[in-house]
Amino acid sequence: MKVYIQFIKSMPLFFIPIFCLSTAPRFIAAQATAEEVFMHPPQDAKPRGYWIWGHGNFDYVRIREELKAFKEKGLGGVDIFDMGIADPYEIIPAGNEFLGETMLDGIAFALKEAEKLDLAMGFSVSNGWNAGGSWTEPDEMIMRLLFWKDTLNGPVKISKIGFPELPTTFLKPYGSFELFPQIKKDGLPEYYDEVALVAYPLKEDSLITDPDKIIHFDISQIQGNKVNLDLPEGQWVLSRAVVSPLGQKMWMRSDNTKGFIMDHYSKKATKHHFEHVIGKLEQRVGDLNQTALERLYLCSFEAEDYIIWSPELQEEFFRQHGYEIEPYIPVFAGQQIINQETTQRFLHDYRSTVSEMFVNNHYRQARSICHEHGVLLASESGGPGPPLHYVPTEDLKALGAVDIMRGEFWNRKPRYFDKNGNDLVQVVRNIASAAHIYGHKIVEMESFSSHQKHWQETPLELKKIADNAFCEGMTRVIYHTMPHSPQEAGVPGWSYQAGTHISPKMTWWDF
Repeated sequence: MKVYIQFIKSMPLFFIPIFCLSTAPRFIAAQATAEEVFMHPPQDAKPRGYWIWGHGNFDYVRIREELKAFKEKGLGGVDIFDMGIADPYEIIPAGNEFLGETMLDGIAFALKEAEKLDLAMGFSVSNGWNAGGSWTEPDEMIMRLLFWKDTLNGPVKISKIGFPELPTTFLKPYGSFELFPQIKKDGLPEYYDEVALVAYPLKEDSLITDPDKIIHFDISQIQGNKVNLDLPEGQWVLSRAVVSPLGQKMWMRSDNTKGFIMDHYSKKATKHHFEHVIGKLEQRVGDLNQTALERLYLCSFEAEDYIIWSPELQEEFFRQHGYEIEPYIPVFAGQQIINQETTQRFLHDYRSTVSEMFVNNHYRQARSICHEHGVLLASESGGPGPPLHYVPTEDLKALGAVDIMRGEFWNRKPRYFDKNGNDLVQVVRNIASAAHIYGHKIVEMESFSSHQKHWQETPLELKKIADNAFCEGMTRVIYHTMPHSPQEAGVPGWSYQAGTHISPKMTWWDF
């Protein structure tokens, strides 16, 4: 051990946690070979990275050069990640379509080169994130429950009702973002489904004490905006609930890649998406388990805080909880049913249903499909969540539904701390806890995410952050990011706008 300690003292500070702490359990079990293991760390201990192909651009010469450089510096592999890049000066070419023939040629070349070098490769299953694409059908797009309401005095006969307003933007803690609802000539969405048409007594306190007084109309009678119904005497709120796609496109999509985020709660959508992606890859490279491709990657789910709905939700709600969801539809329109306690218990059941659909229909089904084709599923399935964005699932279950768990930590910026000094976006400890629960040995972290100091960090700065992440349970670094930088990009090259850029073009790469 004396030789081992002396060797550590001579190593550059930045690399000590990567090659030492990540393999610490092995030293306890085999101290006699500590120096040997330190000098030749096992594959599981080696760091990896997000290999960002900006706008789908790639260069065959640089693919070979970068993979060789990764191998020489002790990396275990990288994840090919097709991502749009913020480019206000329009320097970067529009690039190749995600999973188009040109990009598939590049992926095939990269996998062959990686195989020569014994590098384990990953592939992110979407351009940008979240999952989805041009092949996502209208009934497979991420959806929202929407309401139209009117106040009426009965008795009255109604022949026409309105349609919910379709949002064109949504808010997140760090900005407003555009939605692209697909509208037909008649003003109605390309796809929508009627969920409920109800009338309930108008009350100032928004409390419906007697659910039996809610009138549930037959939604099959609705034709466009036409109906034929009668409201009895009294003051009523007539409310129409429909589910329709949000028209939300992938985050950071490339210029030549189209399509919408898919419905992550839908069996149909997940099955279609993964079979499409895997089918494209297999068509080009053959059996995936005969290539360097080790895993497919699902990025963190980041969406707005909205009323989640999916075509299978009503049936799944009844299966899980034993009662119909329809009488409680007014809750989503701002009403309380019976009392506050009953309303909150219903909302708990609703959120539980959404979580189970997310875990089972998305993560578990995706993992099963991956296994059928000889690859693993890696995902940042446990978040991060609030305050940055809403993640509608129980994170421990979601983490247990994938093969390789991934969290993240940031090259910190002051705005990511609350008033008590708590780190709001460091997601390490809960991933490590899930790994203990499910018996996983690998705890990956999307490492050194940042919006702050492009190309300015030193190894000493990063080491302090990495040490903390290792102490909280990380066992494998995933550099965010390792930008693929074609020859034409120059130095330091093109880089994704969020990240601490670790690449052969950085000034201290050779150290």
